[in-house]
Amino acid sequence: MILSPLEDLLAIESIPQRDTIELIHRNSLRLLKLVNTLLDFSRIEAGRTQAIYEPIDLAQLTQELASNFRSAIERAEMHLTIDCPPLAELVYVDRDLWEKIVLNLMSNAFKFTFAGGITVRLQRVGEAIELTVQDTGVGIPAIELPHPA
Repeated sequence: MILSPLEDLLAIESIPQRDTIELIHRNSLRLLKLVNTLLDFSRIEAGRTQAIYEPIDLAQLTQELASNFRSAIERAEMHLTIDCPPLAELVYVDRDLWEKIVLNLMSNAFKFTFAGGITVRLQRVGEAIELTVQDTGVGIPAIELPHPA
């Protein structure tokens, strides 16, 4: 309902305030993606989504996903460290769900980090694979963290 009229406007060659309309369009796309991600997570939590597992080079995929943020992070005068050494074997994961997880963590790290940098690390821990996204951002206030019962 919002994107279609914006795209119609952007199709006009000499539209006044094109920059503002392009910004609104980009933000609308971002909002659509966020809403779809929230819907996906609610389906997963409700057990209405089945993961489709396939063998994946998880280190390479994670590195590619995290690298999508490199230019934005560097424009913000911060640094991105990606530590995803090759794993000994392919890992069975749902590619779409993994992408959502990594992109969500990266987006949150970038949104709340104003100086310093972001580190993405993928490593084997026993029989599991551990993904860590660490940043120098403001963090979550202790009062908002869950407390053990």
